[in-house]
Amino acid sequence: MSPRDYRHFSTVAKTAFAKVARPLGYAPAGRTLFVRPHLAGWHEAFWLDTGWSGGDSFGIGYGIIASDFHPALPLREAPLLLHETLRNAAGASAFSRASRAQIAASAEAFARLYPQQAEPWFAAFQSWQDIANEYAQRQSRWLDEARLGQYSEFMPPQALYGLLLLKAGSPQAASGWLQESRRLLMSSKKREDWEETFLQDVNCALDGLPT
Repeated sequence: MSPRDYRHFSTVAKTAFAKVARPLGYAPAGRTLFVRPHLAGWHEAFWLDTGWSGGDSFGIGYGIIASDFHPALPLREAPLLLHETLRNAAGASAFSRASRAQIAASAEAFARLYPQQAEPWFAAFQSWQDIANEYAQRQSRWLDEARLGQYSEFMPPQALYGLLLLKAGSPQAASGWLQESRRLLMSSKKREDWEETFLQDVNCALDGLPT
């Protein structure tokens, strides 16, 4: 591996990608996270990921952040509901970060590839129901309606799906998953902080449902 001509990838990449992100409507929301709001209440995002590859490459993910679930949270902490990986011109997922020049070239490649790959994907989601439908398919392992009342372990998709259905205007369907989430969370003898957060969200959502 050749010595890099920079110290911090996030600093160099944020500058390089901000230039190509701005025309697409994105603004920085962290060192390597860029977001743009959707009128329906969520945020579309892309991010730069060096953790999966090591070496002189990085990945670019894009997806939908449920910012409306937790308006007070920083966007980088809001739930990521759906996501994909941007592919380079060769169809692989690696972009070069070997030098400042290579990071700049990767940003230019992003500017060409993102409209081709990500924009059509985002265009498929115009409502909370669209997102809920896709989420249910991707998380089907944890979202078998026939097993409501029989699950033995809480998993975040159960609560998130309930919250999604609520946003989609299906309170009756949402109630089943929210009730299941509360049952599983309450049965946990020692809840972690993230589980307590889910329990608060679930209780708040259930309290707002018509009786």
